[in-house]
Amino acid sequence: MTASLSKLKTEIAKPDYTMTSDSDVATAFHVPGSGVDIQHNINVGALEKYLAAEGALITLRDEASSVSPSSASAAGVAQEVVALIDSANVGTFNIHHPRAQAGLTMLVNASLLTAAQHIAITALGITQQTIWQQIGMPNGTADNVMRARAL
Repeated sequence: MTASLSKLKTEIAKPDYTMTSDSDVATAFHVPGSGVDIQHNINVGALEKYLAAEGALITLRDEASSVSPSSASAAGVAQEVVALIDSANVGTFNIHHPRAQAGLTMLVNASLLTAAQHIAITALGITQQTIWQQIGMPNGTADNVMRARAL
């Protein structure tokens, strides 16, 4: 028995799947987000594109260069974001780092970003796996489910 089939057998033994057809299980296991979320660094270009589409990039640039910012700390964070985007040397960064999350929260508190934008920016650094990917069988089928049930 392969490790992947063993993991599949364990997964399909859960109460949610015991009375479900092999085909239905296979389909459910291909749904994005059915597995675990994987955190990763985000691409600075993706952040810039998102902020520009939301109109927030202009707001952050204005705040970063303002002579009377909404708050000194928010202006500092805005300056860091703008510098990150403008830097040709940085390709990715860790949005999940506590300092990055605190900076986003500060921008929300200063009304430079919305809470929804904070969530969306953080989501740029999350990949949702399917259950098939999680157990190491990204192309799993109903036949795999049938074989695992027979173990």
